Amino acid sequence: MTKPSIIDLENQITHLQNQVEQQNAFYQLIIDKLPLSVVVFSIKRDTQGQVTDLLFESVNDTFSQLTKTPKVDLINKSLLEIIPETKNYWTKICDNFKNSTFENQYNVVNEAGDRFFKIKFFFSNKNMVVCFISDLTQQAKYEQTLKKQNEEIQEQSEEIQTQNEEFLSLNEELSESYEQLSQANDYLLKKEKELESANKMMQLVLDHIPVRVFWKDLNSNYLGCNRVFLHDAGLSKLDEIIGKTDIELFSRDIGMLYRADDKQVMTTGIPKLNFEEPQAKEGELIRTLRTNKIPISNKQNEIVGVLGTYEDITELKLIQEDLIRAKEKAEESDRLKSAFLANMSHEIRTPMNGIVGFSQLLGIADLSEREKTDYTTIITESSQQLLRIVNDIIDISKIESGMIELHYETLDISHLLHDIVQFYKPLALEKGIELVSNVSINETENIMYCDGTKLRQILDNLVSNALKFTKQGSITLEVCYTNNNLQFKVCDTGTGISKEYHQSIFDRFIQAKDTNKDSLSRGTGLGLSICKGYIEKMNGQIWVNSNGENGSEFGFRIPVDSIK
Repeated sequence: MTKPSIIDLENQITHLQNQVEQQNAFYQLIIDKLPLSVVVFSIKRDTQGQVTDLLFESVNDTFSQLTKTPKVDLINKSLLEIIPETKNYWTKICDNFKNSTFENQYNVVNEAGDRFFKIKFFFSNKNMVVCFISDLTQQAKYEQTLKKQNEEIQEQSEEIQTQNEEFLSLNEELSESYEQLSQANDYLLKKEKELESANKMMQLVLDHIPVRVFWKDLNSNYLGCNRVFLHDAGLSKLDEIIGKTDIELFSRDIGMLYRADDKQVMTTGIPKLNFEEPQAKEGELIRTLRTNKIPISNKQNEIVGVLGTYEDITELKLIQEDLIRAKEKAEESDRLKSAFLANMSHEIRTPMNGIVGFSQLLGIADLSEREKTDYTTIITESSQQLLRIVNDIIDISKIESGMIELHYETLDISHLLHDIVQFYKPLALEKGIELVSNVSINETENIMYCDGTKLRQILDNLVSNALKFTKQGSITLEVCYTNNNLQFKVCDTGTGISKEYHQSIFDRFIQAKDTNKDSLSRGTGLGLSICKGYIEKMNGQIWVNSNGENGSEFGFRIPVDSIK
């Protein structure tokens, strides 16, 4: 068997060294540009094999910036020395190292309480462990100057030159003896294993990073990515994405947008950082992304591709939209509450003035009996009006706090409608309005078991509102039985209600505008809200039909099963 010559061995070593240099430089560039800290620790053990310390083996630029400590000052330093906040978690960390493999994470806060970190460990092998550290205090600042990048590349070139000189010295030693030649062969095999191990390690690191990572060539064809990006693209194997374009993976419009960003970064050489963009597939928006793209350069400082990372901020955007809507709703509620309080001040003051004023007049000695009777009537009516206002406030409070109780009784529906018509008929006649009832139920359907008081209050409110807004014509109170529901309607020929109020008038504090006067009618604005609360408590539904010109129809239905 022919032994390899010194020149052949030298060529093999040089070729391997070039591979190692290119691979290490490429992966180190990726790791250094990641928006979170990546640290590789060596495990220090005592004679019993127990973990006594973790020593920094290598770190990326993000961690060096986070700790404000140069890389060279971190190597072989203790974890507790650099991040003393991990002392509280040290026992738990050491317990996890008892297993041959593990993966765990810890949330750490510094002593000042103004910075928060997430630290995630996982084994690389028995004596090495990889750690991800995310600074949760604020978003990573991605702007890195091109000058610093070139300085780092220059430093790496100097290190490579030093290693080349060492390999030349090794070749000279190999020429002196066959034993040295054998040692070089062993060294070559070791480097090959290290290269294979480094490739696996770098891919493992990328696959465990919680952000999406990808890189492309000058034509925006994919060269590689990590596991989470592969999942987003709807693929399962790495070789399925290599050579593909964004147009093939996503929609055409989105693909063209991504390609334009790639071209801008590779043409100008300026990173594009922390910008938002959509991600769509088959024409449907599926995510909102916060993306970073930087150019990839070779040793000659020539741009050969683009490296990108992104985070899925879809949920964050939805939360922001919900907060905006909640803020607008709260502002509207506050405005309505202020208007309600102002209105209530007026509504309460009116009957109170009547009570106080005419009570004082009753103290005059020379009043006639007719005047005393009139004043007493006014005081009584004002007291009843004030009582109705207080009852409305109490009722709406019970509805909103869920304290409504139903008190069931046997009720004659047709008799109830007759009583309501007779009660409001004098007021209707006074205004020249016809008030009638239309009962379309048989004797069996007429007798119901329900809360008669609340049903009477609902109908009273609807008829009273109809009288308030009807100047001429008629008001009809109807009831019928349909689809296992008892259905009531109050129809009037009044001014009507604009469609813009059809939903809001059932909310508290809201009153429909009188279309003739274009102003809010007097009242507390709670009547329809109370009706809605009572009807929904009975598992029913209330609605309004009106075109804003030719009267209104308020209707509600109550399931018979819910009131038996």
